Amino acid sequence: MKLDQRGSTQLLLCLFLLMALSGISAITVKKLIYLHKNRLRLHSLICMRKSHFFQAKFINQINSTNKHIRISYYASLLPIPSVSSAAKTSLTILKAKQQINLISFYRDIYKIEECSKVTKINIFSSSFYQLKSKFIFMRNIDHTTRVSLKKQVHFRYFTSGKLSLKTPPVIFKSSFKLDNRFDIRPKVFTKVYEL
Repeated sequence: MKLDQRGSTQLLLCLFLLMALSGISAITVKKLIYLHKNRLRLHSLICMRKSHFFQAKFINQINSTNKHIRISYYASLLPIPSVSSAAKTSLTILKAKQQINLISFYRDIYKIEECSKVTKINIFSSSFYQLKSKFIFMRNIDHTTRVSLKKQVHFRYFTSGKLSLKTPPVIFKSSFKLDNRFDIRPKVFTKVYEL
């Protein structure tokens, strides 16, 4: 009895080809998951970097204006009427400028496409300054803004990309520290959490 050698070899080659294709498919799927995770990581990193830029710019604007407000306040207390009236006017203008800076900061954060809504809400709700409402600063006796009682303000940065069970999010956590209401260079500490 003679076996058909050609048919059994073809069947064996098909089996090897099927195993090779399944191995290549598994490697490709793994690399696609890795690529998706790296894209999410990149978007989270861009979200954090843009947010840090706008937050540092906002702190610099508010605290440098605080210096001018303090000078204007003490100038408004002088007994010279022309100086005190000009100082009161500049005090009103400087406080309005800070309110405009706050609204501009909210607008800049809202425009960051890489950040998720959760991150934006976290940034909006965790302020460096004490606020009466979301758009009005609480003021000290000398009309400067009040810094938050917390020593540090913490933020978490998530991407707005689609997540799945196979690609858990990469979370960047930052904390800003202000020494006082005139500090124009905040200290930023950042950590990365991969779930």
